[in-house]
Amino acid sequence: MEERDVPISQEFKERLPENQIEQAKILGEAFLNRIGLDRRCIVLTGTPNTGLNSTEIAQVLATALHTRFVAPRIEGLSTLDGGHLNSRSAELWSAAFVEALTPILNECLGPSAGPTG
Repeated sequence: MEERDVPISQEFKERLPENQIEQAKILGEAFLNRIGLDRRCIVLTGTPNTGLNSTEIAQVLATALHTRFVAPRIEGLSTLDGGHLNSRSAELWSAAFVEALTPILNECLGPSAGPTG
C-alpha cells in the first residue's frame, strides 16, 4: 500500500489563542515545579504539520518555562493527513531531532549513560 504524501504548508498555521498559551504556561510551571527536574534537561519540541504551529508554541513555552527547545528545520517534509508525518519525513525529522538532542542528553545524563559496546 502506497503511503500518502501531503506536503506541509508553510503558508497558514493555526495559532492558539493567547489565553490558551497563558494557561499552558501556568500548567507547565506547576508540572515542572512538581517533578523537580533541572530545567536545562527538559526539552520541548513541536513536530511539523500543516494545521497548528506547534513549533512556535513549543518555543514560546520553552522560553517562558526556562527549558530547552529543539525543533529541526527540514525542507520538503510531508504528512499522511496534514498532521502526522509520513514514514520518510518522520525518519528525516527524527534523525535530525536525535542529533540535536544528543548533546543535551550527554550534558544531563553524562557520557557514561550512553550505550556500551
